[in-house]
Amino acid sequence: MKRVNKVLVLFVFLLSLFLMITWEVMQSEFVATRVSKAITIYTKKFLNADIQFQDLNFELFPPGVALEGVSFEIERKRSSKLVDEPK
Repeated sequence: MKRVNKVLVLFVFLLSLFLMITWEVMQSEFVATRVSKAITIYTKKFLNADIQFQDLNFELFPPGVALEGVSFEIERKRSSKLVDEPK
């Protein structure tokens, strides 16, 4: 029984250590910069918009990502079929 308890304690300790390290890496400047670039490229390519934000926070419960200080600007293309041209 003592052997099982030691293995279980070691497993829980290693799992906790892994989760803490993963959480710290996710909160790092390196990951924030990469995610920021990915979000910027995605919004520019698919939405034709510019987005800027000051802070990026990952949330554990409920899982999610929060952007703080968001500035969103969309570029609209004028179409002659949808909008009447001024005379």
